[in-house]
Amino acid sequence: MSSASALAQEAETAEVVQGPKVGIILYTMRNDMAAAIEEKVAAGTAEADAQKEVLFDAMERIAEMGYQGVQMTTFYSVPAAELKAKADELGLTLLPPHWANANWTDEEWTTNLQYLVDAGIPGLFLASSQAPGRDWWTTTPMTQKDLDAWVVSLSDTLTAMQAQIEKSGYDLFVGYHSHCFEVVPIESYGGKCLMDVIYDSFNGTVPLELDLAWATWPNSPTTVEVMDPYQPMLSDGLAAYLKTHGNQFTEYLHLKDVDFETGEPTAIGQGDLEWNELLPIVQSFGTEWLIVENDRPESFNRDGFQDAQVTINYLKDLYQTLGWTW
Repeated sequence: MSSASALAQEAETAEVVQGPKVGIILYTMRNDMAAAIEEKVAAGTAEADAQKEVLFDAMERIAEMGYQGVQMTTFYSVPAAELKAKADELGLTLLPPHWANANWTDEEWTTNLQYLVDAGIPGLFLASSQAPGRDWWTTTPMTQKDLDAWVVSLSDTLTAMQAQIEKSGYDLFVGYHSHCFEVVPIESYGGKCLMDVIYDSFNGTVPLELDLAWATWPNSPTTVEVMDPYQPMLSDGLAAYLKTHGNQFTEYLHLKDVDFETGEPTAIGQGDLEWNELLPIVQSFGTEWLIVENDRPESFNRDGFQDAQVTINYLKDLYQTLGWTW
């Protein structure tokens, strides 16, 4: 057999490595979308129509870039059937949304869960939480007592949410999305962090969506001041954590990069996280979805859509370098 034929045969028999699918949360371009809706309404378009037009335009743009899924924090008043039809048309998967507040009435629970079912969405994420008696701008350091109280409070909240879903009879899940305090070691739980404790407490039935940037470095100077006993993992620490706990994050991960010097989030590949090291670890555990987010693309003079394009260009190049298919 000639050397050329041998190489061709080797190429044909080489294992194809499928990289994780890549989606994006529309929170990244929320300001751009809000401005577009306002402009349409000012020009005479009805509010609901303006919201649908802007949402569908955003979905078209991210699908054209090559994103495979879309995650939301609001459905912009678009009926579930219409949203599903648009996503199907574009080949986009509707990913479980983020909801910051689940203190709904029974009627609101019924309405919201029905929407998920009608849209073909498998569940929802509680978008982080705070320890009881604290808010985002509390200036005192988080203590061991705060962490312990948070474990109990969050467990109770997730249990109550699961009960509402069970009562509805729908096959949906409730998951949890992290910020930074969720990776602080808790002494009374043997050094596990809140994400580990929740995973163990619910026997893996609560999908955990780890935000990789929040885990490595807080995004706000205000937060830095109150992080004790939190110590940022940086990229090396995150890699070590994922190697031992990656089995907890096999469905969804939030992909966000950050400039450690400024504490500002940026497009993937433009910050200080070592993606060429992190993504192979993630892939080894079979993580299904990487969901891109940038809280403040304007920090580096981009709008949300420009930032999304920079990110996907980087990821496609990285996938190729790693020998993965998109």
